[in-house]
Amino acid sequence: MILDKDDVRALRKADSISFVMSDDGALVLCFLEDAWAGEIKTLSVADQKAFPKRADVTSARVREIGPGKHDGSGPMAYRNSIQYSQTWPTIAASLRTGDDIGLLFMGDHLTTPAMKKAGLHGDVLFIVVTRGKKQYTYQVLSSINPDNSNRMVKDRYDKVSVWDK
Repeated sequence: MILDKDDVRALRKADSISFVMSDDGALVLCFLEDAWAGEIKTLSVADQKAFPKRADVTSARVREIGPGKHDGSGPMAYRNSIQYSQTWPTIAASLRTGDDIGLLFMGDHLTTPAMKKAGLHGDVLFIVVTRGKKQYTYQVLSSINPDNSNRMVKDRYDKVSVWDK
């Protein structure tokens, strides 16, 4: 997914982000709340351009980056209040127009023998950024869950690297 300037702006300004993998490829959904606790936020023209759609079920505006579909067929990770995370602001600040990003979901990447015995899975999401001949890899999220609907990497994607660029 090659980023344009509005993609980069959306990734930097988003209140929450969903990272999705489907049979159609990767999809990043960036959400910007335009109403918070009953107060309407005034969005700049640039923000309105970066977040062109209205989300179906929230008061947020959304930008979709990538060809994938949010159909539940593959791995998914969601981060609310992402601007408050320890790592995301650094990752977002490093992104540039023209960067080619891919999502790398790794099922059981963090699973230890003790976790396995307890029926838990340690899954990880990385973003891989290619800029010219250089490549940068960032760990975005990790998740420890039983094998249920809350698990980041599920079903046929279990114990494999799921990569889309």
